[in-house]
Formats: sequence, C-alpha cells, structure tokens
Amino acid sequence: MTKANSKNTTLRAHFIPNSHLDREWTLNYQQTRKLTVEFLDTLLDMMEKYPEYTFCLDSQTIPLEDYLEIRPQKREQIKKFVQSERLNIGPWYTAPDCNITYGETTIRNLLIGHKVAAEFGNVMKVGYTPFGFNQPSQLPQIYAGFGIDTIFFYRGITNFESPQAEFLWESPDGTVALCSRFGSAARYNFYMFVWRPVVYGGKSIRDRVFDWKSGGVPFKLIDAMRQYDHYFQQAPLKELDESRLQAALRDLINREKKHFSTPVIPFMQGMDSTQPDPLEIEIFNKLQKYLKPGEKLFFSTLPKYVEDLKSAVNRATLKQFRGEMRYPGQQSPLTILFGDMVSARPRQKIKLVEAENILTRLAEPFSTLAYLLGEEYPEKYFELAWKSLLQCQPHDTIAGCGIDALEEDAFYRLNQTIRIADTWLQNSLAKIQLRINTKKVKPEEIVITVFNPSPYPRSEVVTAYIDIPNQLHRVVDGQAQSDVNLAYYNLYDESGTPVPMATVSLKPGEKTIRNNTDLTMALPCQVAQTNFWAENIPAFGYKVYTVRTVAIPPGIDAWISPQPNQLENEFLQVTVTADGTLSIYDKSNGQTYTNQHYFIDEGEAGTAWQHRRMMQDKVVSSLGCPVRISLVENNQLAATVRVDYFMEIPAGFGHSELVDHDNMYLDTFRSEEMKPLTITSYFTLQRGAKSVAVKTIIDNQSKNHRLRLLFPTGLATAKYSSAESPFDVCDRLIDRDRNHPFRLTQNPRYPMLRFVDVSDGEKGFGIITKGIHEYEVMDNPARTLAITLLRSFEVTLCTVSYRWEKRPEQELSQSLGKHIFEYAIIPHSGNWEKGNLFAEVERFHFPLLVGQSTRNNKSGTLPASYSFISIEPATLVLSAFKKAEYSKNLILRIYNPTDTWVTGKVCFASALKLRKVQLVSMEEKFIRKLRLEPDNSITISIPKKKVVTVELIR
Repeated sequence: MTKANSKNTTLRAHFIPNSHLDREWTLNYQQTRKLTVEFLDTLLDMMEKYPEYTFCLDSQTIPLEDYLEIRPQKREQIKKFVQSERLNIGPWYTAPDCNITYGETTIRNLLIGHKVAAEFGNVMKVGYTPFGFNQPSQLPQIYAGFGIDTIFFYRGITNFESPQAEFLWESPDGTVALCSRFGSAARYNFYMFVWRPVVYGGKSIRDRVFDWKSGGVPFKLIDAMRQYDHYFQQAPLKELDESRLQAALRDLINREKKHFSTPVIPFMQGMDSTQPDPLEIEIFNKLQKYLKPGEKLFFSTLPKYVEDLKSAVNRATLKQFRGEMRYPGQQSPLTILFGDMVSARPRQKIKLVEAENILTRLAEPFSTLAYLLGEEYPEKYFELAWKSLLQCQPHDTIAGCGIDALEEDAFYRLNQTIRIADTWLQNSLAKIQLRINTKKVKPEEIVITVFNPSPYPRSEVVTAYIDIPNQLHRVVDGQAQSDVNLAYYNLYDESGTPVPMATVSLKPGEKTIRNNTDLTMALPCQVAQTNFWAENIPAFGYKVYTVRTVAIPPGIDAWISPQPNQLENEFLQVTVTADGTLSIYDKSNGQTYTNQHYFIDEGEAGTAWQHRRMMQDKVVSSLGCPVRISLVENNQLAATVRVDYFMEIPAGFGHSELVDHDNMYLDTFRSEEMKPLTITSYFTLQRGAKSVAVKTIIDNQSKNHRLRLLFPTGLATAKYSSAESPFDVCDRLIDRDRNHPFRLTQNPRYPMLRFVDVSDGEKGFGIITKGIHEYEVMDNPARTLAITLLRSFEVTLCTVSYRWEKRPEQELSQSLGKHIFEYAIIPHSGNWEKGNLFAEVERFHFPLLVGQSTRNNKSGTLPASYSFISIEPATLVLSAFKKAEYSKNLILRIYNPTDTWVTGKVCFASALKLRKVQLVSMEEKFIRKLRLEPDNSITISIPKKKVVTVELIR
C-alpha cells in the first residue's frame, strides 16, 4: 500500500516550483530573452545553494538554447541539474498551440525537444500542455508515440465538465491518457493563494493596480516611441508576513480538496516569467509546522507527482472524454476557451502553412530521394529550418495574440524556413534529374520533367513558364526562322505522343545559367506561360516530356469557358451571376448550389483571442454592391473569370469611456466615416478538376472589423460539419440543443487545417483553404458556411490579467493593406471521404512540380517515368518521408483519417535498395518487424484514425 492510499494520509502535497516562459508576447523576443537569462542565472544559483530545490522549465528546451547563446559557460552546470532530475526540461522544444499546425509539426516539436533534452542528459516524460488554447483530438495518441501517458492542461476543459481534476481522455484511435486540469487556480495554485498573500500583502487575484506610493522604483523611458512600454521595478518590495501563512495554507488545501479525487495534490509555485526566489525555501520550511497529522508537503517534480498520482487514483471512477477538448463550460477567467485566435493576423497564418508545406512535403521527401541516390542529406540545414519554424509555434506566437514585433519576427523566421527548404528542394530535384536517362532527346529539344509529391498517380493541368532559347528557332520548309512562335512547338511524352497544351502568354526574356567553375552565362529566350495536361504522373516520382518543333500547330479542343461568365469541365458547371455570386452545378449528382461566395463585413470589438460583437454594429454585405465581371483567361485546359466587388465599410470604431471590471469598453460602435473595400476574386476551373480554385485579393483600409465569406449550402438535413484537424477529421454538431457544449453561447466558430465540409449523406459541399483556419456552419435551414478571411483588432493584452492592457500604437493586428487568400470550392457526392477531399487537398496544396533542362549526355540510369514510393489506397495520407533522427535509415509516416480500418499497401522502387522494414514509434523506437515482400512492398493494416511510422533500412 502506498502512502497516498494509507488511511492516515490526508494530503501528499507535491511542491513544484515552475514558471511559464513566453518566448515573446507582451515583450519582444530580445526583451524576453533578457528576462530569461536573468531568470536562469537566479535559478542556477538557487539550485547550487539549496540542494532540495527542484524546478519545471515549462516543459520546453528552447529557453536553454536562448540562454546558452549568452551564457555558453553554463552548459555543464545545467547538465548536472538535468541529469540529477532536479531540473525538468522537455518534452517540447517550444510551448505550442497545436490546433492549426500539421500533426507532423507537433511530432517534430517533440522530436527536437527530446533531442535537445538528450544533450543535457534527461527528458521529462510528462504531457504538459497548459499553454494550449484548446486541445486537438489526437494529442493523446501523439504523446503516446513518445511514451507519455499523462497529460496536464486546462483550456478546453473546466470543472463544469469534469468536477474532478483527474479524468481520462481518449483520442479517436482509442489511445487513452490519464489527465489533470489542475485545481482551483490552473498551473499556479500555490503562487496565487499562498505566495502572493504572504509576500505581497494579501492582495487578491483581481487586485492588480499598482500603488505608486509603495515605491519599488519602477522605471521606463517616456518619449513618444516608448510611451506604451512597460515599467520595470528596479527594487521590488516584498516581505514575508508569517502571520498569514497558516490561514493561506488552510485556504489552499480547502480549495484544492474540492477538486482532486485523491490526497495527492500538486502545489504549483510559479507564474508567467516569475523568477525563483529564496523566499520560497523559507516559506516552504515555515509551512511544515502548520501541517496537520497525515499531511505531507515536500519538494517534488511533475514526473514524481505523476508516479504518485497513478498509484493513488482509481481510474474506474474517472470521467472519460473522447475527441477534441473544446468545452467552454461555465467559464472562469483562468480556463476560458480562446478559440478565435485562429483568425488573428491572417498573413502570419498563411506564411506558416507555406513554410510547413515546402519543408514537410516537398524539401524533405525529395531530399530523401536524392540521399537514396547517393547525394548529401542536408541534416543540419533542415534542423535549422525546423527550429526556425518551431520558434513560430509557441502558443502566443502562432496565435498572434501579442505585440506587433511578434508578427514581424515570425515572418523573418518563416521566411528563413522557406528559403532553406526551397534551396534544398531545387537541389534535390536537380540531382534526381541528373540521374534520368535522356540520351534519346535531341540537342535542340527541351526536357520538361514533372515531379509528383503525392504517393499516388496524378493527372491534372500543369502551369509552366517554359524558356524557349532564341537559338532554337522554328523550322519551316527546311529553313530556320528568325522569330520564336510557340504555335510551332509542342510537348511530347516518352512515347512520342503529343500532349494537350495551351499557350497563355509569350514574352521575351533573358535567364541566367550558373556554373560554379566558369563564368555565369546569359540565356536569351522567349518565356512561354503554358498549360499542359500531365497524365498519370507516377506516385511520388516523375515523368519526362520533351518540347519539339512541329511543322503544323496542333488543333484546339473545346475551351473551358463557353461564355464570359461561365466555366465548365467534365465535373462542374460554374456561372457567375450579375451580383457576383456563383451558381455551381455538380454533374456527379445533379445538385445546383446558388448564391454562393459573397462577403459579409461586421464590427470587431474583441481581441486576438476572442471575437466580440459591437454593441452597435453596422453589417455590410457584398450583395447589392457594384461588381464587375470579366473573362481573363480561356483555353482548352483552363479558364479564369475575374470578379471585382466594390464595397464601402466603416473606417473604424468608437466607444464610450465606460469600462467593465476587466477594463474592456462597455459600449462600442462602428464609425460614421466610410472607406472603400475593394475585393477581387479570380475563379479558375481546369480540365479534370473537381474543384473551383479561387484567389481573392483584398485591399483593407479599415480597422476593427471582421470580413467573412459565405456559402449557403442548402443542405438542410446536414447534422455535422467535418473539418480536418491534426491527424483527424472532426465531426461537429451543427444544431445547438440542450446537450450542445455551446448551447449558452453564440454559434461557435471552429478551427480547421485545410478543409471543412458539410454533407447530408448524399451530397456534400467543401471548402479547401491555404492558411485560412476559422469557419462557422450556421444552424439555419441553409446551413450557411462562413469562412473568416480577416479579423482586425486593437492589440489588447491580458498582461495584468483582469485589467486588459491596451496598445493603440500597434497596427499590424489591424491587417491593413493587401491580402491574398487562396481556397477551392468542391461540391461532391456523399461525405468528405466519398468526395475524396484529401486528394483535392493534395492537388491544391502540393501542385505538380515542373523542371526544365537539356538532355543529359552522361549515363543516367533512371527511366523517363518512375515511381519511388506508392501508397494504396489513396485514403491513407502521407505525413512525412525523411531521414531518421538517430541513424542513416529512413522514416515514412502515414495516417488513416477515416473511421474504418484500412489495409494499405506501400510499394518501394528497387532503386531504394531496402533490406528490411520495421514499425517504430513517433519517437522512432522499435516496435516490431514488418514483412518486406519480394516485390519490395509491405502490406499493413491501419486502425481507424491511427498514425503509423515505418522505418526503412537499407
């Protein structure tokens, strides 16, 4: 029998010093780093002086990297405390919010966090995620992939849903984790109810107004640029009032016993960026005399607390939850659900997806193929790229809920990620090209290679900018002509069959050709913007075409646009009506969707975390506004219709001087001044496409408003919306009955990764997006789907918790200027699975890549068409293909987002030269061997919603 279960034990209080370290939020990164350096200096000194002292470094490892750039001499001292398990670091690299990043990004955060922690000797195997604004459904499975089975968080669950602090959480694949939401004061119960009362004079949680007469020597510069900067106290006043200790301790114990189901309770000492203090030791020692028989208070760590909790808790009595944790409950300020952050700072969100896409699914996989063919694997480059990306994943950074410097720095880091990835993507494709046998190509012909980043064959229209060298003049009646006319060039596949091709434009140009051992050369040419039909491009492979001169130009098939306001292919007919909305006819099931794609603009009185309606709003619709419709491209392979919407919306907002107890304005209203809001949407339909691609450009000149895009689907009997989330597709109930979590609030807005879908079972209507993450399906008969494009707001920060800090000088949050949004509209039969939405996501997010070259006179050994890896069926989704973290082996990660078991087959090309294949965890630890068939394939049965990681050994 453990002490926790002993009849005489009434309390086992684990005293856990900790601090929440925001890398940037109310201060910029460099200002915060200064605090981090001071913080760790103090911590290391205390750990030297007080051997009983322990500390949880917020489950991150990046603070150590930031610190050691300034204090490199401290590495061995840190290692000493980590190895003795007094200083707990990891399992994360940065403290993420995981709702709008790919599941793969979350895995890499843990992988890199583990690697960095290993450099210091130990990693904390506890799922500590209290900084997440809400919790994605597959987090238990992801944690389990790293041997972690206990999770701590509180946003997304409250004591209303789970009266006990401990509960069970099951992810969709069936993985179950033991969880805790902490107790009465989130991750800082001891700090709030003992430390502050006895050190700072008994001030309540809500008492956050500084008394100027108290001193403390606050200082800041007060010029125009810095008028909103924070003061820093140079001599903060604190004094231990021992007379309050006993009452404070009893208050804390009584509060917490109402929450916890066992006597094992964490006493969390620490708050955002608070430094360790020797007074903690003194208070801890003095509290011992106020403990009652059966009560124990001792220094501890989260791993030790988890061990004690597991032995004490009765899992059979715990409430169990399944799927995503987004319960609003009867919210308290400590655990409020901050879901609307997914629509803050749209430029940053879009840039993040761009970085994730090119690094995860393009640069890494193709560099891995080049590595298999004998080239260098740019491991250190990718480590830099991943760290730059993950430094943009901390919850406040990715949410965009800090000062503008946060967005500026995130853009810089994401651009570095993109530039590293693009450099090695181009390099790897060039190295693959070098190994393709193109000896049959004539010197005067152009080699065009189409690369497929998907693990299944694809056939679709490709847009390429082909450089026709001026030396390659067309030949008519045996005579070389002086001009370059693309009508006399055509594209041929490997069998010599001409490929459907259309020229969009032809312009003179001059390109540059570099030679690392010679002078850089010029290539005078004609640049031909060309559409062509790339058919059956092999799975995760390539196909070679050639550009040749022809005596007679090829004939023209029927064009995609039969009239200026209409687009039509094999699957869809799209008509742009006079008011700028779309009428879409789905040929697969005969369904017509009318009045699609219009804009609604309304006031925004909220913050980065939350949308708030204005008390006196003015809602403006694009319906009824002037529009202009024009056909800007049309050929047999693609056509584009442009629609300009001319709206006028209020320029900003006003407010009364009345504020509530949180310092938020009570009365808000939109201004009388109006400004133009010009929106241009380009609707493109291609041959073979099942979706309409849209690019919308917005010139925003107004502040404090929310612009949404509406699609009244008309699917009145649809019960759920279905949206992609990390490694999952979440079904969310549309109608809010008495059992709906959001029954007492306004209609909820939800996060999505790359698509949202509404279906009545027979017909469905989906929207695929790039970096647009917020949607709402209205519980009206039209089942109107609303997509948030931008939400502009004043920077208002809960720095002082209950009194929001206003920062009117910050304007990037207002999202002024030009924005480019890309999305696709896909009507279909059945639900998202039958409609093959993941295949359309692949086509939209990862277009076929096109390269141009000359013939290779050397002995390339790869054929003109080749597949390196294929995965069947297409319902299985590729997450990663990369080099292993700790060996020269390869890692292939796929997942099954459906609700049924899927038996998959993965085929590997002989060029990969595999010896064996085995199943490993996300942490890349061995699980079991897999059978590698003589044809270089494996068959694997993947349970519903399961992520599978396979190690390939050569």
